[in-house]
Amino acid sequence: MFRPWKILYLTIAILLISGVKVLCQIQQQKTIDTSSKITKDRPGINSVLETPKAKPVEPFLTEILILDFYTTFTASKYDNGESNDQKNQLYFYYNFTVNNTFKNKYFIFRTYLYDEFGLKYYQDSVNSKSDDKYVFRNSFQKIFSTHLSAQITATIQSQVWKTYTYLKNTNNGMDKILYTDYFSPGYIIYSSGLSYRFMQSASMDLGLVGGRVTEIKNQNIYTSRNAEVLYGLKKGQHKKFVYGINLQVNAPPVMINKHLGWELNGVAFISKDSLYSIKGGTLSLNNAFHILFLKNIRLSWRTEIEYDQNIQAKVFIANQIAVGFYLNNHF
Repeated sequence: MFRPWKILYLTIAILLISGVKVLCQIQQQKTIDTSSKITKDRPGINSVLETPKAKPVEPFLTEILILDFYTTFTASKYDNGESNDQKNQLYFYYNFTVNNTFKNKYFIFRTYLYDEFGLKYYQDSVNSKSDDKYVFRNSFQKIFSTHLSAQITATIQSQVWKTYTYLKNTNNGMDKILYTDYFSPGYIIYSSGLSYRFMQSASMDLGLVGGRVTEIKNQNIYTSRNAEVLYGLKKGQHKKFVYGINLQVNAPPVMINKHLGWELNGVAFISKDSLYSIKGGTLSLNNAFHILFLKNIRLSWRTEIEYDQNIQAKVFIANQIAVGFYLNNHF
């Protein structure tokens, strides 16, 4: 019986063997010969000692680290408001991105971390969490050419804090309902395939062999939401694994011109049972443009696209335009 995991294990073994082989070759390399050359001149003239210039030695390992932090804060106050939506409120939001790359002429190791959180505080009312998401990815690549390499990648995506919704009850009060929690749901995507590198640190990874784990750690969300099936898992089922292929794109924050920056991160997955049906796939895309007009102040337009039939039938799109404070070691 065909087992996709066998191909994954074989790929890992090939990469490990290649790594050991390269390390052995490095250890066997001879040092640069810097022996002196003595030339004899006419009698009475001292010999001249000539020392050839040593060739610059490339470092065995180089690192490219890109850090980006952004935050915004808004306060709204209403007097004599006509609707219930006009409530005094505070809004706080931040996102933090880490892109780190270790590389030499044989291997590349990439780490990506994205975390965002948003909170709305209402005076004399309930507070609500507007944003909560983190993505963590590690990728190991064996270089074949300038742009192409083999890759093994693991991606984790979930939220950190509990999310609650509020519904009116028969007593005209509000019931607090637990909607999501840490790794409830949570997703892990395993991937083995090819990677195409472009720009300075951007990459596009095609996972030909791999799978997706959906996990619900806190089973209380079934009771709280009065549901028997959530995110494709039945009540009492903690994990579900499906084989499939995936495409992952990661472009760290980069300046397009003097005042315009851009970044992109996305993951698309389709199971082996839904290869010919788009509805059976999932998509998570995060794209942002940044306009820098003052020192450490920028206007950011961030678009997030989410699609998963197990959550909702239609594509979810969120656009956020905000002016805020930022720190970046490359901008």
